[in-house]
Parts: sequence; structure tokens; C-alpha cells
Amino acid sequence: MANKGRAKVIPENPDAIFLPYQSRWIQDHSRLKAMEKSRQIGLSWSTAFASGERTAAQGARHDEWVSSRDDIQARLFIEDCKFWAGIMNMAAKDLGEVVIDPKEKLTAYVLQFASGKRIHSMSSNPDAQA
Repeated sequence: MANKGRAKVIPENPDAIFLPYQSRWIQDHSRLKAMEKSRQIGLSWSTAFASGERTAAQGARHDEWVSSRDDIQARLFIEDCKFWAGIMNMAAKDLGEVVIDPKEKLTAYVLQFASGKRIHSMSSNPDAQA
């Protein structure tokens, strides 16, 4: 057996794409999910995978709406969704920044799948959420 060094966490399956907590998050099909988390743990990345999988599915019934910390993170989330769409060979079109409310100048980044359903990613700004 090779020396594992001083690693504190060794994945059960080193060939897995997702860590166990990311897999549990993906497999949680609750209608609304919220989590207190730290930064840079790959949760947005795994959420992008799950969002794309649900939204692109034939017979998908709903668009996905994702709230991100700010406008930059909202755009990065859509980039992650596009990455997974490419990996899974799903037809998707980046619609860019779409105006939701012209009066309030509120926008969301939108990725539309062949299913006709979309992922909307926007800032968690309270005005945008309203």
C-alpha cells in the first residue's frame, strides 16, 4: 500500500467526480434547498451539474432559479452549467444577460436547453429576488 502522507481525508472512491457531501447535495431533490457552507468547497459546481441534469431532461416541468452572492458569481454559475452541458452532450444556448424587470433594471443570466426550460442565475440582491 502506498504511503498516504498526512492526508486527513481520503475519498472512498478516488475515481469519483464528486465528494460524498457533493453527491448527497445533488441527490437531494427537495423543492427548496438551503445550506450554510464555507467557501470554495465545490457546492456551486455540483449544483450546476444537478441543475443542468434536471432542466435539460425531456419532460422537465420547471425552469431553475438560482440565487448567487453577486452578479459575478451568478455569471460564473451559468459558466459551470455550460461546462456540465458540454460534458453531458446536452444542447444548450447561452442567452446571456436577460432583462427581467426593465423598470427596476433587474437581470439574470440565462441558459436555455433543448427541452425549452431555462436556468436563470441572478444576484441575491433583495430587489432582484422580489
